[in-house]
Amino acid sequence: MFNIVHIDEKWFYMIRKDENFYLHSQEEEPLLTIQSKNFIGKVVHRAFEEYPARKVNHVFLTLQLYMKEIIKMNSCSRYKLLHIGKGRLECEGHLPLQIDIDPHLVEAATAFLRAQ
Repeated sequence: MFNIVHIDEKWFYMIRKDENFYLHSQEEEPLLTIQSKNFIGKVVHRAFEEYPARKVNHVFLTLQLYMKEIIKMNSCSRYKLLHIGKGRLECEGHLPLQIDIDPHLVEAATAFLRAQ
C-alpha cells in the first residue's frame, strides 16, 4: 500500500518542454520558477522526496475520512467532515494507518451505485 506513489498529472504539464511564449512588445515575460523546462521532472521528484512522511499519512487519512463521509451520504456533497485530531493522536501514538468503515455501509453504497 505504501510502495505506490500517485502523482497528479498537472505537475508534469506545468510547462511543457516544447511550449513557446509569444508576447506583445508591452507584455512582461511570464515568471518561470524553475531553471529550465528540462528540470520539471527533477523539481517534482525533489519536492516529493522532501515532503515529510507524517504529512503524507495525515493527507491520506483525510482522504479516507472524506471518502467515508461521501459513502455515508450516497455521493452527495452535503457532508460534514469530522476532525479526529490527527496531531494529538500522533503524539499519543494512536494515529491509525487507515480509517475503518462499517461493511453494511459499503454494501448499501454498492447497492445505491448499482441502482443508478
